[in-house]
Amino acid sequence: MTNFVGSLSIGMFIALLTALGSKYSDLSRYPLLETALLLLMSYSSFLLAETFSLSGIVGILFCGIGQAHYTSFNLSPQGDWQNQLSQFSELLNFMAENFVFVYLGISLFTFPGQLWNFGFITLCLLFSLLSRAVNVFPISYISNLTFLRNKKIPLKFQFMMWFAGLRGAVAFFLAMKNTSTEGKRVIGLTTLVIVISTALVLGGATVPVLDFLKIKHSKAAIAEETDFYSIADQGDASMTVVSHGRLAYWWLKFDESCMKPVFLRRQQKTENLELDVQLRTGDSASSDSINDPQALEELERDDVFA
Repeated sequence: MTNFVGSLSIGMFIALLTALGSKYSDLSRYPLLETALLLLMSYSSFLLAETFSLSGIVGILFCGIGQAHYTSFNLSPQGDWQNQLSQFSELLNFMAENFVFVYLGISLFTFPGQLWNFGFITLCLLFSLLSRAVNVFPISYISNLTFLRNKKIPLKFQFMMWFAGLRGAVAFFLAMKNTSTEGKRVIGLTTLVIVISTALVLGGATVPVLDFLKIKHSKAAIAEETDFYSIADQGDASMTVVSHGRLAYWWLKFDESCMKPVFLRRQQKTENLELDVQLRTGDSASSDSINDPQALEELERDDVFA
């Protein structure tokens, strides 16, 4: 737990530090330098976490979340630079993901000192499926019982959360850190077999199972049914809550009123007023009302930027 919290803290610290730097610096006039610093600062979260013997993967994960939520809005608006950076990031993600799976496939035949124990592999595979079921179904049941959730998790969704729980490359690389003894080589090869088998069998069958359970999985279908903001009391349109729970709603309010004013530029906060109007009224606001100084002043008095 200490390792996780420490890694998370380092990642978010680097992200918020980058957001502040991009907000108060004049780097927006130099998009190339701005992008280079963004990538280097993000990578530094991984190095810093590893330096303190924490998880670099967790650190850079939460750093990326923070960069996307804050720093990306401070990037240079010149031309189509933000869109190009997003496409470049997707390209790197695609190439890295394919490299990992290619490496896993090659490792199955080049793993040093392979020691096959089919009984142990079968038991580990069964227990990995069982352990995920013990986690998914009871936690989903408890989550559905709580009064904080306005939407329940259907049983078929719970089944898909269990079925699509693929074992990734992180487990394999951790197992590969030490293969000095016979037992550790058995564990390393077993981990590799579990990762590949779940990725091929469960991963390959995910879409057919989604279709069989009649769960919509295309982006367009999900967008049509997603209603993230819903009016809690139809008699009072100003009282809007998030359908995912009150905790998320209060976090959004804190984020809009305390975090974004500190880490985002003023113009970006003004552009985000439409979201705040939707949160308060449930209706979309026209660009004229957003740019109206009187309306802006009223929203500021309501502690939008407090």
